[in-house]
Amino acid sequence: ASAGHGGAVIIESGSDAVTRFVECDFNGNSVTGSSKCGGAIYNKASTLIIDKCSFVNNSAPNGSNADGSAIYSIDSSSADAYTGSKANLYVYNSYFEGNQAKRQGTIRVNGVGYVAVVNSTFNSNTSNNSDCDIFLRSDQKVANAVKAYIVSCTLSDGRLDSQSSTAWCYNSVLGGYYANGTNPATKFTNSIFSVKQGSKDTLQPGLYTTENTLSEQTVDYAGLFESYNNGITPVKGIALTAGMTSTELAALGETIKTAMPLFETKYLTVDQKGNSREGKTVMGAYVGQ
Repeated sequence: ASAGHGGAVIIESGSDAVTRFVECDFNGNSVTGSSKCGGAIYNKASTLIIDKCSFVNNSAPNGSNADGSAIYSIDSSSADAYTGSKANLYVYNSYFEGNQAKRQGTIRVNGVGYVAVVNSTFNSNTSNNSDCDIFLRSDQKVANAVKAYIVSCTLSDGRLDSQSSTAWCYNSVLGGYYANGTNPATKFTNSIFSVKQGSKDTLQPGLYTTENTLSEQTVDYAGLFESYNNGITPVKGIALTAGMTSTELAALGETIKTAMPLFETKYLTVDQKGNSREGKTVMGAYVGQ
């Protein structure tokens, strides 16, 4: 536990720094001070890479501004954030379970920066702000200064919250979507979300095929998920067949890499457990053996 930010790790190194965690377990960490953020990790103005990690039962429980029960990532300057150092975040093949934030987000990104969350599962995380799993909020001076790629993720009972940010959501299944703030711009491709909240976007729940094109296919929202077990929530129903091909995902990886040079394209053609996506069009983090 920590009385300051970052229950296990605090990073304040600047834009040239890269911190990488591989196959690490962040379990039971907490920030105990009032309105402190980052139950497990607090990242300020540097590049953070998470690969094959677990975040279980971490918390940011105290105060009205306690955010990021697992990870909180922020740029360098609240006074003039868009000219400072960005906070870039890469999350691959990881799972988030039972984390609790007083206010917003299992992962919260604030200010200016790029985000990629790939092949990751979120289950039973809670916050006072409607159980948001991924919360994106740009610096108030620059609309859409946070740009995020959410690819092949499963948020079975949480949601993506985009406030004044741009998010591209591919091949993912989400419990919900919330759009608010200034000009949120979320684009869904081969993805499903089941609950719409917030008034700043015209998108409605359903299956989206090409970018923000709502399919007429019926979605059985109650029948999208198998039971959560050992870091994965297998999908079922329409989510087994309406996803992207491995060829499409590989091409997407090259596109993301142009914006995020450290992006690891190899992870787009496998799932959270390393199973190949070849010959499958399964949404979400896990395609099965």
